[in-house]
Amino acid sequence: MKNILIAITLGLALTACGGSDTPPEKDMTTKELVAAAAAGDKDAMGELERQVAKKAKAEQKKMKAAAKDGDPLALFQKTLMSGSGNQERVNTLADAGNPNAQLWNAMSNRQVSNLSDTDKQKYRSHMEAIAASGDKYKYSTVANAAYPLSAEAAFQISEDKLHGKWLFDTDTQGAIKYLKQAANEGHHGAMYKLAVRYQYGHDMDKDLTAAKSWLVKSAAAGNRAAKDALKNWKE
Repeated sequence: MKNILIAITLGLALTACGGSDTPPEKDMTTKELVAAAAAGDKDAMGELERQVAKKAKAEQKKMKAAAKDGDPLALFQKTLMSGSGNQERVNTLADAGNPNAQLWNAMSNRQVSNLSDTDKQKYRSHMEAIAASGDKYKYSTVANAAYPLSAEAAFQISEDKLHGKWLFDTDTQGAIKYLKQAANEGHHGAMYKLAVRYQYGHDMDKDLTAAKSWLVKSAAAGNRAAKDALKNWKE
């Protein structure tokens, strides 16, 4: 079981780093390598480890170069991985106007029970401004999500407005508005949630054609829930 978990973790890490399907030293796809490593193949495990280390080193070098050029996402990533005291550095970066750091802080602190009204307003303003920034800034996840930072901000505002217990008051229609924005900007989680709303008519008109269309888009972007929903789709 331990080997299986390690193999899967390495395989996911390799995919996140943008690994190619065909390893340079073995005529096996990453999926095949993971399967072989999970079955106890030590050579496959070693190859996965080598690929992950190589890709991670390349990505780190690329990130540092981009940070040096002033790329907001790279600056944030470099700061976040800077070790002891990194949160203070992220705060400084956010105060300097870095949108990635600002969104990170808003999402990290919005559930703090004793958050001051001043901080709540600051985080709301940051999230709304980022959501309105279009494709100006980039967002990155473990799986290297390919959508702008504005999509993530819009999705998080939507989630917040549905709960009404963090930074924003409950506003279902406002939440749907931001959810649609996030979906249109490529957020696969937003695509899936919008599809479900269309499928069942949750706070909006039921539309099976739109539901399936968004499920297809979400699945194509890698959303597992959307893929499962399509397998069980019934008109």
